[in-house]
Amino acid sequence: VQGNRFWAYPQMATSWQSPGVFLTPKFGVHYTQYNTNAGQLTNSGSGSTTGINQDIASRTLPILSLDSGLVFDRKTDYFGRSLNQTLEPRLYYLYVPYRSQTNLPLFDTGVADVSYAQMFSENMFTGWDRVSNANQVTAAVTSRYSMEKTGMQLMSFSVGQRILFQPQQVNLYSSQ
Repeated sequence: VQGNRFWAYPQMATSWQSPGVFLTPKFGVHYTQYNTNAGQLTNSGSGSTTGINQDIASRTLPILSLDSGLVFDRKTDYFGRSLNQTLEPRLYYLYVPYRSQTNLPLFDTGVADVSYAQMFSENMFTGWDRVSNANQVTAAVTSRYSMEKTGMQLMSFSVGQRILFQPQQVNLYSSQ
C-alpha cells in the first residue's frame, strides 16, 4: 500500500508525588488518517473516496490510564556491606476501546517484544498502524539493592502480571 499517514496523539496527564508514593492519571486521544491510492484500502466501509482517486480511512481512539506505585526503603547489611533495599509495588490500569482496524494499511507496525517495560505500555504494537484494545490491570513489584554510600545499584528483581478484563481483539492482519 502506498500513501500518506497522519497521526496525532494529544494527551493530558498530571502526577501527584510525595516521598514513597506516586499517582499519574493520563487521558489522550489517538487519531490516525490514511490517504492512499484509490482501491488500495480493503473493507473501507468507514473510509470515503474523494473525486481524485484517493481512499481515505481514519481511526479515533480515547486512551485512559492510571499509574500508581509505592516505594519502601530500608537499610540493611549483606556480606559485610551496608546496602539500601527498596520494595516497589506498582499498579497500572489501561482502557482503550475496541475499534476495528482491518481497513487500515500496515506501513511500519509489528508486535512489540515482551519486556517488563512493555507491561506498562499503552499499545502492544510498535508503529502507529494498530492500537490494541485494552481493559486491563498490570500488577508488579520491583526490589533493588544499592550501595548505601555510593548509590551504585548491585542488583534488582522485578516480577509482574497483566490481567485482561476483555480479550485482545485487534490483530495485525484481518485473517487472524
